[in-house]
Formats: sequence, structure tokens, C-alpha cells
Amino acid sequence: MGPANQATLRLAAAKGLVVNASNESRSRAVALVRQGIPAVCVVPSDAPAVFHHEGVRFVACPASRSGRKVQCISCGGRFGLPLCAQAERGFVITFPAHGARAAAAAAHCS
Repeated sequence: MGPANQATLRLAAAKGLVVNASNESRSRAVALVRQGIPAVCVVPSDAPAVFHHEGVRFVACPASRSGRKVQCISCGGRFGLPLCAQAERGFVITFPAHGARAAAAAAHCS
């Protein structure tokens, strides 16, 4: 992601609109978070709910976890905003590959 796009995402976040940079690469997601860009990452469906990669925490979207009754509207806990709507976060939110092509999608995750 180039500097102009990064600046645009930061400006949007400062005005209350969080745009998450979507990735299939954990390393790329780490690089973005370290630059202050909110990032999300597709992971294989059997990935743990919380894990670390290159020293950065990855947290599964609570609404995407099976057996959980959390929805986007009830996500966020003490901050009152869904995790993915919090611009100032030092972690990556993960979404499991799913559907008929989950295995193919997961094969592209690194």
C-alpha cells in the first residue's frame, strides 16, 4: 500500500471511518499494523482464536467464531465499538476462510 493510500486511511480514521486493509498474508498484515493501518487477515478455518505472528497479536472476529452469540452490534466490549471499527488497535483481526471454496482460499493464506 502506497503512502498516499496510507494517508487517506489515516485521515478517514481521524474522521471516524475505519477502513481495514484486507490481507491474505500475515506478514503484510503485521507490516500494516506497525505502520498504524488497521488490518484484517483471512486465515484457515482451523486457525486458533488468538495467536501471534512476528510479535503482533492476531484475534479472531468474535462474530465469525462458531458457537458464539456475538454479532457486530454486540462486539467491542468496553470500547462500545466492534473490534474492526476501532482504528487505534495494535492487533490484526482474523476472519476464517469459509464456504465451498474454503480450502482453496486457505491455501492462499500465508
